[in-house]
Amino acid sequence: MRVDEISTDAAPDCNRAAFSEAWWLWWLTLTELLTRIEGGETAKGDLTELVRRCYL
Repeated sequence: MRVDEISTDAAPDCNRAAFSEAWWLWWLTLTELLTRIEGGETAKGDLTELVRRCYL
C-alpha cells in the first residue's frame, strides 16, 4: 500500500465520479469513521487499514 497525504486549502483536480456521498467524512472523528465503516457504511476496501496505520 502506498499513501500520499496532500495538505491544501483547495480541492484537487480529480475524478469526481470516483467519489460519492463523502460529505459526512468531514464531521466525524477517526474512531467514528471506523465505527461507521465497520457497521456497513460504503468505503474503499483498504480505508480502515490506512486510517489505523497512518492516523491512529
